[in-house]
Amino acid sequence: MNINSAVIENKDLGDNFIPYLGWRNRHDKRSLISSKLSASIDGRKESIHFIHKKGSEGKPLIIGFPGYLADVQGQGVFFDFYSSKYIDYPVVTINDREGFSRNGSWYLGRPLDTGSFSYLHLIPILIQYLRDINKPNRVILYGTSMGGFGAFLFSLLCDVDEVYLGVPQTSLSPSNHYFRRDYNNYHKERKPFTSSEYLEYLGLETTQKFLSALEEHPYLDIEYFSNKLLNSNASSVQGKFFKASFSPYYHILATRYDHHQDVTGTYFRDMILPLLTAFSKANVRFSSAIFPFASHDAYIYPESIATYSEDAFFEVKRTANEGRKQAIDCLTKSPYWAPFCCVAPQSGIYF
Repeated sequence: MNINSAVIENKDLGDNFIPYLGWRNRHDKRSLISSKLSASIDGRKESIHFIHKKGSEGKPLIIGFPGYLADVQGQGVFFDFYSSKYIDYPVVTINDREGFSRNGSWYLGRPLDTGSFSYLHLIPILIQYLRDINKPNRVILYGTSMGGFGAFLFSLLCDVDEVYLGVPQTSLSPSNHYFRRDYNNYHKERKPFTSSEYLEYLGLETTQKFLSALEEHPYLDIEYFSNKLLNSNASSVQGKFFKASFSPYYHILATRYDHHQDVTGTYFRDMILPLLTAFSKANVRFSSAIFPFASHDAYIYPESIATYSEDAFFEVKRTANEGRKQAIDCLTKSPYWAPFCCVAPQSGIYF
């Protein structure tokens, strides 16, 4: 792959931009910056958009991946914090403007003539750029649904420290019920069956095409990736374009049922359980919260990520028993986690 002429364009949005379901912290005087990274990939110009707040050096860099159908202006990610404690943290949302009807491509981007995808090459460049300008002490990714796929995908391809996933999709297999479902009757397949337009855009709509793509991109299906990793007896898997490996830590937020018509829990079976199984087999450090009801909306605020990362997880990483005890106290007895949890079955979970 020949990649060159990477250029960043910035536009200050000032105080005129209000994030969806968000607010402006009166302590936070930083402006939101709308930016575009462009580069030439094998002679074709490709680009990706992102919105960010520059933070202080030495703070965690939090990068968000919105879900499918998130507003292309970045309004699917929460930028602001409740308190002034974390307002100097750099926060970024990546906008997936490719895919069917330009509503999202699972953060793969545009298909390239080589068999690769544009975002697979652009987002690692972007993450390195964000490292350079913010000089963080660690990098944290988070995403929901399709964004969960994106955050997980780039946790495999990039050097990051922590990953927070809300009801993540972990496979783009056309055999998964999620891509075959009747949109008016969730637990049934479409009749007459038609292939997914979303997967057609990516060239993954048939089993044959998907299996062929897995040879070059083993990270498109968590079960395939996990098996390949274990069979290789190595810490990473080499695809045609990239080497992929698990990050040090993951936190999963999910529900037992994806939709009130998801009566058999197909989403959990196809997307969540294989991820937890893969983590277990590979001895990956992770935590999870699985709610026993139906909901697909599961959002994690940057405030909660920062709190958990700085307090609870910091203590978990300590080896002393006292550190482990403090972590449990942080999660169960102190007001670090619970105030940021709003459970609303059928409509959403907001942490």
